[in-house]
Amino acid sequence: LTLHTIVVPTENKKQQLHYTHCMHIMAPDNESRMKFMSATITSKPVIIEDVETEETTEEASVDNNSSVRCKPTTTCHTYKPPVWTRNILTRIPENGRVSLAHLPTPIHKFQFHNNDTGNNANLDTLMVKRDDMSGGVELGGNKIRRIEFLLADALQTGCDCVVTIGGSDQSNQCRATAVAARMVGLEPHLILRTCETKVDCNDKLGYTGSLLYGRMAGARIHTVTKDEYTRIGSTALLDMVCNQLREQGKKPYPVPVRSQGKTPDAPPAGGTKNAIGTWGYIEAARELKDQMQASQQKLDHIVLACGSGGTIAGLTIGIALAFAGEAHKPKVHGVGVCNDPDYFYREIYHIGKDLGMFADVSREQGLDQVKEWVTIYQGQGLGYAT
Repeated sequence: LTLHTIVVPTENKKQQLHYTHCMHIMAPDNESRMKFMSATITSKPVIIEDVETEETTEEASVDNNSSVRCKPTTTCHTYKPPVWTRNILTRIPENGRVSLAHLPTPIHKFQFHNNDTGNNANLDTLMVKRDDMSGGVELGGNKIRRIEFLLADALQTGCDCVVTIGGSDQSNQCRATAVAARMVGLEPHLILRTCETKVDCNDKLGYTGSLLYGRMAGARIHTVTKDEYTRIGSTALLDMVCNQLREQGKKPYPVPVRSQGKTPDAPPAGGTKNAIGTWGYIEAARELKDQMQASQQKLDHIVLACGSGGTIAGLTIGIALAFAGEAHKPKVHGVGVCNDPDYFYREIYHIGKDLGMFADVSREQGLDQVKEWVTIYQGQGLGYAT
């Protein structure tokens, strides 16, 4: 594994901007031939200090064996929640956020003619919020919004490593967390579910897709079987790995993916962390409303796919609060790629409760309120991309 550094000189001769890490992997295949795989992780600039350059230098290189000191530009910024969350959401991210995503993400508008929409005159404009442009494929699209708040919390509480879990070895959540953690100087640990049997040697997992990005970020990989994942549960598995790391003298920060317990009425699991991360999507609601106001347009419907439930929860709560009291409110629609609609209604309720909502209403009343804000559709097993 080799690291190639691209350095761009700046007007300040004492500094250069280290923009891109290009990692190249060479590995023999079964026939002893050499495969070449490469991928690029683009990140926020890292300032390399005390580097002299000539005025005519257009390109420079860095000796990987030298002791050049790199100072990451990531800092924890104080976060000011939207005014429409005051006195409603009580669990505020006190440790701020780090700036890793490229925000705001653009909105692309598509115009349709009747023939394009099956003569449905009600659909004349489709706008796409391009969260895939939030930081590149390595940062997981919209996932980086959540991770910005969680990593700030990890840094401010003195943690030195991050542990998260994925439903497969191609987990997008794990990929984004691993890369983002490295960007802020934290060691990533990934718990990956294998298909059948436990993989003692994680080299057998391969070097493709999201797993490749995790490997390039230097993530420590822990594997569990499908049976262990189902029987023990993701939160308990996170606790197990975190305890092992504490025994080694490390200070891990767990990043859960779900709030619900094993049964619908069980106490929420990982609620504090999920509540902190949800602010990323509440902030996305503010961003979306600001963009619509700037362009003097109105939204009727917001449609998105949902898996673990974090995105749909934050966006549903954010849109409900951002447009509270207004005559025109967009309706949120979620298409579940797993579980059933009731799971997502409960997830939104649990996360909202962790944030301080629904304190004065019963569980049933809270769920009814959620169902007024969002409609969830069953997308699992339909056989097409949602």
